[in-house]
Amino acid sequence: MGIKIFDVCGTLFMSNTTFDYILYYHKKKKNYYLLLKCHLYMSLIGKFLNKIGIFSIRKFMISTLQGCRKDELYRLADGFYLDILSKKVNHDVFAILLGLPKKSTILISASIDPVIYSISKHLSITGYSSVLEYDIKNKATSKLSKDLKGVKSKVMLDQEIDLIVTDNFSDIDVVCAAKKAILISSFKNRKRWNVLMEAYQVNLNKVEYL
Repeated sequence: MGIKIFDVCGTLFMSNTTFDYILYYHKKKKNYYLLLKCHLYMSLIGKFLNKIGIFSIRKFMISTLQGCRKDELYRLADGFYLDILSKKVNHDVFAILLGLPKKSTILISASIDPVIYSISKHLSITGYSSVLEYDIKNKATSKLSKDLKGVKSKVMLDQEIDLIVTDNFSDIDVVCAAKKAILISSFKNRKRWNVLMEAYQVNLNKVEYL
């Protein structure tokens, strides 16, 4: 039996879980200056600079966690799941996930470890994520020690993939390898998916849009 892979952000939850969690964390900790910085990073100007590659919203958002204790990041991630993510569930995708054997179902996300650990714990399934870098005092630095953004396929190694459920164009290599793919896509983005799958010679008979 092969594995069933689920993306998280924009697939399982209608949320950029890294950004939403960092905002939640700073609000709960009353880090109002850092909260303001995050909102500025996510402003229209920030999004424009991010789009043209001059600036990385993700990198700067993560840098605001510098000095935060690992245990606090994990503790508040549980609150984030209950307070925020539970209200942003993609019910169609959840229905698919809950109908599959937990043992062979995994989450793979470029989101940060406190968030994916909490989601995995609540769903009782295995999760893989990017990982914040922590110093010897178990405090976050301004960086990641492992980043899965754009390289999720490296997690699976040579495992057989029965199913991939994702909204990310960057997961095209996993779509190619999977026996079946369910793509979470707006009608507008389907044309781009079709062009991408043609370029990668994906068998369209194994693809379903949701």
